Amino acid sequence: MGLRKILQAALGIGLAVVVVVYAGYKFQDFWRGPTITVTHPQDGASFEDPVVTLTGTAKRIAFLSLNGKQIYTDPSGQFEETLLLSPGHNIITISAEDKFDRETEKRLQLMLSTDDFNLISDYGQ
Repeated sequence: MGLRKILQAALGIGLAVVVVVYAGYKFQDFWRGPTITVTHPQDGASFEDPVVTLTGTAKRIAFLSLNGKQIYTDPSGQFEETLLLSPGHNIITISAEDKFDRETEKRLQLMLSTDDFNLISDYGQ
């Protein structure tokens, strides 16, 4: 009888460990929250062309937006959006929210060089 009780206790402890590990795996989304990684452009970058492609990855999200407008990811979490910069200083905000209503945000400050950039001559003629 003593051996049987030891085996039952070991089985019970083993099962409890499996349940705890599985629960930890399933709750990792809750613990980590949403993340945004911008791969291009880098914060503080300066451009001469007003058209810039923003690329990055968002993980564990339910909603993603760029300057308040919803954008979408592919199944692997990659996103790509085309931006039109204004001359001078531009602030770009990317926001994400997960299914638990937690939010994160990335802000990029980008510069469009006004040297040799004349809106009137480019679009007025």
